[in-house]
Amino acid sequence: MKLNISIDDVSPHPRSSTKVLERCFELIDCFSDIKFTLFVPVAYHRTMGPTSNPYPLWINKENDFIEELKRLPKENFEICYHGLFHGVRYKSNNDEFQHLNILDAENKVYKMLVVTEQLMNNEIPFKRIFRPPAWKISEDAKTVLKRENFKLALQDSVTGNPPFMDLQVCEKNEIVYHACEWDRNYLSKQMSEDLRAFLRNNECEFVFIEELL
Repeated sequence: MKLNISIDDVSPHPRSSTKVLERCFELIDCFSDIKFTLFVPVAYHRTMGPTSNPYPLWINKENDFIEELKRLPKENFEICYHGLFHGVRYKSNNDEFQHLNILDAENKVYKMLVVTEQLMNNEIPFKRIFRPPAWKISEDAKTVLKRENFKLALQDSVTGNPPFMDLQVCEKNEIVYHACEWDRNYLSKQMSEDLRAFLRNNECEFVFIEELL
């Protein structure tokens, strides 16, 4: 079984933050070659409900966040794209890429690349692998991303294992968690213990997500 662990929404948001990495390092202590794919929004901005933040969290302006990403061991972690703002301002905290036309998609992808190219000079190599927020994406947005040499991590491109269901053995397997503490598949202490038990009971080859696409 080829297996990848992915975590969506890793960001500077106080409740969708790098705290989730504590669980990752506990798992690395048990499985030294485990692989995590972190899907990071470039300027996470939630504008609705109790988890909203008042302004976009541009990662290139968050020095502590940048330094923490720089310190991650590259044999265990890769960093990929999860949208620009993640949501649609004052309409939804998700679904950012669901209804985009070509022009709007080009604008968002351009802004993502401008920011992350700056960060690559600071030793944070974003891979051109994209997961749309809430897994929803328009055909025009797919066209733009593919033209910019992105690979798409979509719901039908891997065998996903939502961890709030029983973990299963598949030939190719991505287990998807969230950094959002309010989400039911947040990588909590209990979730990581369940994952650890699953990994001990099932032989697998840890891979980064590109090998599953």
